[in-house]
Amino acid sequence: MTQSRTSRSSKSVITKILLAAAAVIVAIFAGFGLFNDTLQRNAKTDEVRDYMAGVGKSEVNIVRNWFEARILLVETTAERVAKAGEVTPEFFDLKTLTDNFSATYYGVAADGAFNMWPPADLPEGYDPRKRPWYQDAVAKGGSTITDPYQDASTGNLIVTAATPVKAGGTVAGVVGGDFDITTLAEMLASSDMGGLGYVFVTDSEGTILIHPDSALISKPLNELFPDGGVKVSSEPQYASNANGDRIIQFVAVTGLPVDWQIGLSVDESAAYASLTSFRYSAIIATVIATVLMLVILGTLFQTLLARPLASVTGSMAQIAEGDLDAPVQGLERNDEIGSIANAVEVFKTNGKAQRQLEAEREAEQEAKQRRAAAVDDLLGGFNQEIRSVLETVSNATEELERTARELADTSEKSSTDAEAAARTTGDTAANVRSVAAASEELTSSIAEIARRVEDQAGISDKASSAASETDQTVQSLVATTDRISQIVSLINDIAAQTNLLALNATIEAARAGEAGRGFAVVASEVKSLATQTAQATEEIATQIQAMQTVSNQAADAIKDIANVIAEMSEISKDISVSVEQQSLATNEISKNVNEVSTGTDSISETIIQVSSGAQSTGRNAADVLSTAESLSTEASDLRSKVERFFEGIRAA
Repeated sequence: MTQSRTSRSSKSVITKILLAAAAVIVAIFAGFGLFNDTLQRNAKTDEVRDYMAGVGKSEVNIVRNWFEARILLVETTAERVAKAGEVTPEFFDLKTLTDNFSATYYGVAADGAFNMWPPADLPEGYDPRKRPWYQDAVAKGGSTITDPYQDASTGNLIVTAATPVKAGGTVAGVVGGDFDITTLAEMLASSDMGGLGYVFVTDSEGTILIHPDSALISKPLNELFPDGGVKVSSEPQYASNANGDRIIQFVAVTGLPVDWQIGLSVDESAAYASLTSFRYSAIIATVIATVLMLVILGTLFQTLLARPLASVTGSMAQIAEGDLDAPVQGLERNDEIGSIANAVEVFKTNGKAQRQLEAEREAEQEAKQRRAAAVDDLLGGFNQEIRSVLETVSNATEELERTARELADTSEKSSTDAEAAARTTGDTAANVRSVAAASEELTSSIAEIARRVEDQAGISDKASSAASETDQTVQSLVATTDRISQIVSLINDIAAQTNLLALNATIEAARAGEAGRGFAVVASEVKSLATQTAQATEEIATQIQAMQTVSNQAADAIKDIANVIAEMSEISKDISVSVEQQSLATNEISKNVNEVSTGTDSISETIIQVSSGAQSTGRNAADVLSTAESLSTEASDLRSKVERFFEGIRAA
């Protein structure tokens, strides 16, 4: 299922690439076609313009030759009139004139006489000197041609050619000839420009003079082209009329005494028919090229891209499903597919490394649990030992306190007895036995005190040894927490490396694009686990720091206990010395009691010494009692500190 989805995804990507390629090809061909179309259109426009200019010049030559022949006849006739002197209507009855002119006439400047052949009825009072053809010829001083006009009787287009007759440097009259230009119009109309259009004639103001449609003669250009915008110009113009889109161009008629323009009207669609054919050919070529290119690209993509990618993505899917032993296809390739395959192989290798790292982490976790169990065992043993030591110290201090109190009571009693003995010196002899008995009891008590002091010294030594062992145990615990701190630092480093590995995996997955999305998710999970590991190790480090603090406090407390025990040992030694002194004193008392019979004087002296020794013993007993109370207080503080230490360790 995963492989089929990957295959469909690859096909979708390839389809998009093919569509993009098709779009590029179409854009390229469209651009190329547009460029060629522009070139072809410009070339065609130049060709049409040159063609129309050539046709216009040809028509100009036809018009000019046609008119020049008739102007030449009029000028020849004028020369004949100037030489003849007297002119009659029959003077113009020549075949050359009658073949080319519908009427030939002569207006005299002196009296306004008018001679015309063939004869025609003229309006009453007709004066040729007032006619436009006469006045134009006189004003110009040379040959003129009137604008075409429609003959009222025949309906034909008539043009008058006139030229002045000069005699002695003055104008004697004007010779004129009317001729029908229907033939010229037919000649112009026959020039259909190869079926592209027609030719017409206008003046410089745009008035139509000759046109295949006689209804347009003497009409302005805007009636021929209602859209307007057409003016007399040598540049091609584009306009529309009832005949469709047209190309209009004007060519001036030169060499004639007129300001006429040969107009050429060409059907734009016919003129650009070859360009339209080129456009259709370009579109067909673009479609064929696009189809061929898509077929070729599709085959190449399928062979060079789709199938290798399908094999690589299949391997990626197996790796994503957890099969890290699946072979990766395409590792031997040296192209982009090979790069993708090698990247997948890196993911595979990293996955194996991740598994191994997780196994090592689990083993390390188990080792850490074993270490924690060992630490708990050590703490439990240490707790038992320290409780035993504390019980021993507590019992020793209680025993020492009880002994000190007995010693104080005994000293007080000895002092009382010594005072009574001093007061009853006279009864000394009678009470010698009682004194001897008291001396023996005192000697026994002092021996008991000496033995207790020796026991106290032994207990102090044991407490000192236990404190040393406890200090060593606590130091071992501090060293163990230091090693745990190193292990936590190592875990932090491993978490950082794992985070870096996850970051690299994320980057590689991003490079892989859509196909590496699954690996991006795995890399994100690995990164999250690395972050959680780092947070957990930070919490462990915090707890270990608390353990180290409590361990250091415990070490300091144990050192304080050792110092107190050392002080107790010193006090015990002082008590031992005092007890020895008291023993000597009591021995002396016994000796004096045994010698009491030798004299009462020595008894009095001995009683004084006994009183002094009792007072000294009382002071020493008070010191021992104070030391015992202090030791009991220190033992209680030590028990509280140890209990707080173990509570802190358990809380950590």
